Amino acid sequence: MNNIIRIPIKDVTVSNFEPYGWVAGPQTGWTPSEENEIYKCWTTVSDIHFDSSDIRIYEFPKRPFTFDWMERHLNTYEVLIPYDGNPSIIGIAKPRNSEDKEDMPIASEVDLFFWNGKDILILNKGIWHTAPFPITPKITYFVVIEKGTPTMDMIQKKFKNGEKVEAIFPV
Repeated sequence: MNNIIRIPIKDVTVSNFEPYGWVAGPQTGWTPSEENEIYKCWTTVSDIHFDSSDIRIYEFPKRPFTFDWMERHLNTYEVLIPYDGNPSIIGIAKPRNSEDKEDMPIASEVDLFFWNGKDILILNKGIWHTAPFPITPKITYFVVIEKGTPTMDMIQKKFKNGEKVEAIFPV
């Protein structure tokens, strides 16, 4: 039995990422809230709040574009901020029940997004996600999350029946 679910990759856009969170950055067409001859500033990108936050730096080497598990955080948003500008692929899926700790990701319902390495991605609470899969030899990015999330609000689950998701690259 073939347990590989092949999913096409789509570009991250404000509209197609909306079910999962926000996309922020000058490339998304947002109008600066402040602008003068020295700088442009975009504020009120999202209305998230952390009582106390962790800022982490992750670096991932290039690896196969196949995975059999995802993670989520019921009580916190996750902000992904590119550091090196390298593009990657990220897997995202909506939970069936956003408050149920026993909820499992469904391989056939995963969306794979091309993340350009410039925009900021803000994941809603409870959204299933993978770490980015670099297209280049590596990717480095910042993650901003509620302090204590990895030990107190990390749910990791494998897909049922040994399923795996594999990216289909455009030709």
